[in-house]
Amino acid sequence: MEIWCFLRRRLHSTLCTSVNFLVKTMMIESHDYVPFVNRTNELKLVSELLDEALNSRTTAAIIKGDVGIGKTRLTEKIIEIAREKGFEVGAGEGVKGVKIPFVALSECFSALGIEHLLHAQKPPRVDCVYLMTNKGLLIAKVERANFEIKPEIFTAMLALVNRFVQDSLKMINETTTGGIGRLEYEGWWIVIERLGELNLVTVLSGRETEFLIEDMKNALFNIQKKYGNVLKNWNGDMDLVAGIEDEFKHIITSGKYDGIDYGKGDFAAQRTNLFENVLRGMRRKAAEKPLFIVLENIQWADESTISMLSYLIQNLRDTRLFVLLTARKHEIAESFAEDVVSELVDAGKLVEIELEEMDKENAIRILESIAPGIGASEEAIEAILQEARGNPLFLIEITKYMMQEHELWREDDRWLISKREEHTLPRKIEDIFKKKIAMMDEHMREILECASAIGDVFDPQILSQIFGMDRFDLLRKLRNIEEKYGIIHFSGENCVFEHTIAREVIYHSIPKPMRNVYHERIAEAMEKVYKDKPDGNINRIGYHYHMAGNAGKALPYLLKAIKNAEARFANAEALQYIDYAIELCEKDPELKEIYISLLENKGDLYQITGKYRDAINTYHTLLKFVQTPERIYRKMAECAHARGEYDEGITYIKKALEQIEKSNKEYGRIKLLEGTLYYRKGEVEEAQAIYLEVLSVFEEFGAEERDRALLLNNLGNVYFEKRELKKALDYYRMSLAIREKINDYLSISGSYNNIGIVYRYMHEYSTALAYFQKSLNQSEKCGHIWGMIFPLDNMGELYFAIGELEKSVQTYKTEIGYLKKIENIYALVNTYGKLAKGYAKHGLFDSAMECLVESGSYIIKRDVPLYLASHFLSHVSVYREQEKYERAIEFIEKALLEIKKIKEDQRGKILLLNALSDRADILYLMGKTQEAERICRGVLERFTDAEIAKWAGYIHITYGRLRWESGEINEARGYFRRGVEALCFYGGEYRTACAYMAWGALEKKNGNREEANRLLSQALKMFSMMKIQKKVDEVKKLFD
Repeated sequence: MEIWCFLRRRLHSTLCTSVNFLVKTMMIESHDYVPFVNRTNELKLVSELLDEALNSRTTAAIIKGDVGIGKTRLTEKIIEIAREKGFEVGAGEGVKGVKIPFVALSECFSALGIEHLLHAQKPPRVDCVYLMTNKGLLIAKVERANFEIKPEIFTAMLALVNRFVQDSLKMINETTTGGIGRLEYEGWWIVIERLGELNLVTVLSGRETEFLIEDMKNALFNIQKKYGNVLKNWNGDMDLVAGIEDEFKHIITSGKYDGIDYGKGDFAAQRTNLFENVLRGMRRKAAEKPLFIVLENIQWADESTISMLSYLIQNLRDTRLFVLLTARKHEIAESFAEDVVSELVDAGKLVEIELEEMDKENAIRILESIAPGIGASEEAIEAILQEARGNPLFLIEITKYMMQEHELWREDDRWLISKREEHTLPRKIEDIFKKKIAMMDEHMREILECASAIGDVFDPQILSQIFGMDRFDLLRKLRNIEEKYGIIHFSGENCVFEHTIAREVIYHSIPKPMRNVYHERIAEAMEKVYKDKPDGNINRIGYHYHMAGNAGKALPYLLKAIKNAEARFANAEALQYIDYAIELCEKDPELKEIYISLLENKGDLYQITGKYRDAINTYHTLLKFVQTPERIYRKMAECAHARGEYDEGITYIKKALEQIEKSNKEYGRIKLLEGTLYYRKGEVEEAQAIYLEVLSVFEEFGAEERDRALLLNNLGNVYFEKRELKKALDYYRMSLAIREKINDYLSISGSYNNIGIVYRYMHEYSTALAYFQKSLNQSEKCGHIWGMIFPLDNMGELYFAIGELEKSVQTYKTEIGYLKKIENIYALVNTYGKLAKGYAKHGLFDSAMECLVESGSYIIKRDVPLYLASHFLSHVSVYREQEKYERAIEFIEKALLEIKKIKEDQRGKILLLNALSDRADILYLMGKTQEAERICRGVLERFTDAEIAKWAGYIHITYGRLRWESGEINEARGYFRRGVEALCFYGGEYRTACAYMAWGALEKKNGNREEANRLLSQALKMFSMMKIQKKVDEVKKLFD
C-alpha cells in the first residue's frame, strides 16, 4: 500500500500540468482494502426488509454497536445491495455538535431531489385550472372571479403549456401514464399533472404543495373514470363534456389554495402540515422508484430530523421505502433519539440489529488483508486478538500501529511479534489516535487542531482562509495526512475525520484559550468564504463566535438562527441557540434587555412544545427582571392550566391581578383565564360570574377581537354546562361571527363544532351533523389534525346514536388514522374503545375484540398506566354486553391497579369514577348487592355531584336499584331521576336508554304501570333509533 501511494504521488507530480487537475485528483477518496466479514445474518435480514419494501411495505431498521464494531462498513454493503435491487439512495448523518434544523435529512433529500420539501413554503394561491388534451386542446377551465389576465399573456401561457406537454411526451417512455411538470411564466408558476391523454394545469403564485399535487391527481383520476370513453375520440363538442369542470373546480372553491396560511400562530398545525407535505412527497417519489434513506449516527442528529423520521416511519405504511439508521450503542442512550427509537421498536415499526464482537475466524481474515500470511503465526494472532477484544476498528488500527512501531514484523515467510512485556500497545482506541497525532509535524497538528474545532466534517476553504495557504498547498497537506496517518479522508468538496474519536482526541488536547482563538478565526473565515450564501451558515457562524466568547459578533447570528429555526418549527434547535445566546448575555450586564427577551422566548418555546414545567421555571426566573410581571404570571397560569394544575394556575392569576389596574387590556385577558380555570375545576357559577365581569371590562376599556370571541365562546360553554342550550347557542354564534370577521380560521372550526354539540342535545341531529361537517371541512382546509379529530369524534358518536353503525365505524376509523399520525396514544385508545363498545352493543363481539387487540398493540409495550387503564375499561364494556361478568371484574381490577399509579388529575379522576361505577353495576348484576352498595356509598361521599353527573352518572342508577330493593322507593326514584338527568346530558343515548329501562322495570314490578309504560316507551324509542334489536326485544318483553 505504501509503495502504491508513493507511485501515485510520483505519477501525479509528473503528469499534472494544471493545479486544478491536481486539486480534483486529490478530492478522490482513498481507503485501504479490508474484506467484509462476519455479517451474513444481518445482511440476510436487511435483504428481506428491502424485498418487503419493494413490495410496497415500508420497512426500517437500526444498526447499533460500539465504536469501531463495523456499522459503517455494514451500511456500505447494504447500500450496494439496495442499489442492485433498484433503490434510489439518499444518505446523510448526524454530526456531533451540529443542531441545524433538518441538517441530517437535508443531505438525504438533496440526493433524492426532494430537499425543497423540508422548507416551509408560503401557501400557494391557485388562480386558474385548465383541463387540456395532449394535443393542446382546451377542454374546460375554472378561474377565480377576480382573476384578470391579458388575452395575449393567456394565449402565450397556453402555447407554452402546449409546447411543454409535447416536449415531455417525446422524452418519456410510452408506457408512462402520469407525471408532473413545473415551469415559470410572467410571475406565475404553472404546474402540470398528466394522466394518459389528459393534462390538468394549475396557474398559481407560490410553490405547489404535495396536497395540491394529490388533489390534481385525484381530479384527473375521477375525470378519466367518468369521461374517459367520451374523451378518447373527442372532437371538440362541448356538450359531450358538459359539467366536466365540476371534477376539478374544488381546487379553487375549497379555499385550501387561497394563498392563506390557515395554521398561522398554531405551532402544532404548521408542523403537522410540514411533516404531512414531506410524507406525501416521499410517497409520490417512491411511486416512481423505490427509496432507501440512510441516516448514520442518529445519536447526534438534530431533533427535527428524528421527529420527521419517526413521523415518516409511522405513517408511510404502504410505500416502497426502506429506512436504515445507525447509532453508537452507548451514546444513543443519552440522546433524544433513544425514546423515539424505543417507541418505534416497541410498535413493531423498526427492526433492531445489534452488532456483536468479531469472532476469531473473521478477525484472522481481516488481519490477512493487512498482513498477508499472519494466520500462520498463532503467537502474533493471539497477542493482537487479546488487545483488540473483537473490535474490527481496534484490530486494524492496533495491527498497523504494531507494524509501524516494529513490534510486529515479517521475517522471511513468518510474522514475528515482540515479547509482551516489551509492547507499547495502547489500551484504548483513543490512545492510538494520540500516538498518531504525536508523530505529526507541528504544522500538520495545527491544521488538524483547527479542523477539529470546525467539526467532524470541514471545508478546506475555511482552513485555507485561516492559515493564509494556497488552496493547492493546503489540499496537498491534507492528502498527505490522509495517506500517512489515515485520520481524515476527502468526501466531495469537504474533508471528514475518519473517526469521531480522532477529532475528539485532537480537540480536547487544545488548551482552552487556544480553542477560543480557533473558533473566532473559523467564524471570521466563514463570514468571508460564505459571504455569498450567508443564510445557510448563520447557525455555524453564530456557534463559533459563541464558542469564542465574542458576544458582540455571536448574538446577531444567534438571534437570526433562532428565528430561522422557529420558522421551520424546529423548536429544539431554537432552544439550543437561545441557550448559547443566554450564556453570552449572562456575562455582560449591558446585554440585560436582550437577556430578558431571550428568557421569555425560551419560556414561550417550552410552552409551545408542551414542556410546561420547564416553561414555568423559566418564567419564574424571568420575574426577577421584568417591570410588568402580570403578563408573565398569566403565561405561568396558562402552563398550569395545560398541565391540569388548576389551583396552581389560580395562584398565579391572583399574583398577576395584584400587579395590574382594571383599565389595562391585560387585566381582562388575565380575568378571562381565571374564569377558564374555575370552569375546568367544575365551579361553573364562579366561572360565569368572572366571565360576566370580563364582559363589562371589555365593554368599558376595549379588547382585542380575538379575546372578545374567546370570552363569548366560554360563556357559551358555561350556559351549556348549565343546560341552558338556547343561551349557549346564542353565545357560540356571537363568537363565530367575530371569528369569521377577523379570519380566525382555526377557531372557526371550534365554533362550528360547539354549535353542532348544542344541536345534538336539542335532538336536531341533521343540523348537528351539518355543523360537525362544517367544522371538519374548516379544519381540513387549515390542515389542523386536532381540529379534525373533535368533529369526527362527535360524528362517530352521533351516527351510532341514530342507528347508522356503518357510518359510525367509518368515521371512527378515519379518526383513528389521524390519531396514529399525531401519535396521541391516549386519544387513540379511547377511540378504539368507543368503536369496540359500538360493535359490542350491536352484538358484533368478534369485531369488538379485534378493535381491542389492535388497541393493545399500541400500548402494552409502552406500559403507561393511563393508557392501560383506559384500555382495560374498554374490555369491561364489551364483557358486560356479553354478560361475562367475571371477566369484566378481572379487567376492572386490572384497571384499578393502573389507576393507582396515576396522579389524581382530571383524567385520573374520570378513570377512577368510571372503574368504580362499572364495578358497582356489574356486582349488582352478579347479585353481590352489599359490595355494590359499599362502592356506591364510597363514590357518593368522595366525589362532588358535578363530577359524578359529568363522568359517572350511571352510579346513581345502580344506587337507585339498590335503594329500591331495600324498600326505599322514594329515595330510589330520586337517584334514578338524578341519574337520568346526568346521562341525558353526558352519558350518551345508550346508557340513558338502559337507565330508562331499568327504572321502568322496577316501576312495573312495583305496580306503577302508567309510569313504567312512560319510562319503557322512552327506552324503546331510543333503542329503536339506535337499531339495537336485542335491547328493543328486551324492552318489548317488559311491556307484556
